[in-house]
Amino acid sequence: MKELTEEHFKKALAAAEDELDDVECEIVEKEKRREELRQAIILLKKLLGREGEDAEEEGSLTDKIMLTLPLFPEKLGVQEIQTAIGLYAKTAPKLSSVATILNRLAREGKIEQGRTADDRVGYSHPAHVVSKRTRPISKKPLSSRSTRQIPK
Repeated sequence: MKELTEEHFKKALAAAEDELDDVECEIVEKEKRREELRQAIILLKKLLGREGEDAEEEGSLTDKIMLTLPLFPEKLGVQEIQTAIGLYAKTAPKLSSVATILNRLAREGKIEQGRTADDRVGYSHPAHVVSKRTRPISKKPLSSRSTRQIPK
């Protein structure tokens, strides 16, 4: 039987970290797509005059912000977020309410706060944070990757 060395453990650690990074990126991509689809459904129902069908559509302002931010890869200012929410909500929320909730979400780490392209305070969804990944995500299904073997 071959003796396991520190090098074996380092290779196994690197493989596990790579796979974890793959899984986390896939989760972010799936969450982003889910939010895009939810947003599209809300907008389409509004256009069809079927706005009040689901209780989810009448969710809190926090929910509306969290549905809106993943749709934009760049940081948005408070007024831009207010306008985007107003496109699908029955009424546009107050600017001060949007700002208060955005600050709270940023403090809680649920969204990113930074600068917009024109150097204003801006916010973005963490799904748009660049991964530390240096290689492309594996296209293999998760089920086939979950049985990775420890490198020899």
